[in-house]
Amino acid sequence: MNQSLVVVGAVLLVIGVVLSIIPFLCLVGIPLAVVGFILLIVGVVQEGAPMRTCLSCGRQIAAHYYVCPYCGRPAAVAPAPAYPVPAPMLPGVAPAPPAQVPLGAPSHPAALPPQQAAVSCPRCGQPLTYVYQYSRWYCSAEGLYPWG
Repeated sequence: MNQSLVVVGAVLLVIGVVLSIIPFLCLVGIPLAVVGFILLIVGVVQEGAPMRTCLSCGRQIAAHYYVCPYCGRPAAVAPAPAYPVPAPMLPGVAPAPPAQVPLGAPSHPAALPPQQAAVSCPRCGQPLTYVYQYSRWYCSAEGLYPWG
């Protein structure tokens, strides 16, 4: 919340409402009240600068600072997570086709594909490819995973 915009918007709104009841000044008062109301809403909705935590002193600092203004030490960046973060799935966007070579052997036997001679797509009948990374079957003819 941007407090200065909220204050300016509230002041303009009050002045505009007061001026709108005076006969000829209403031509100025109504637009002034509208502008004040818009500034008030923008000030309430607007977010502040992105913040992060200094890893040396633990205080909140702006994300663009290279040196912490409180302790004077370089603002270290938090280490990356030890596990891969999956990309978000967007509705209506098909996932990328799987790589031709599996990324590695499955870590446990439950991740192995079902032992069948040939698995075909229930929609088009083409053979499916098992993707070890996702533990799912993929239809390259349609570019989708047939069972969700």
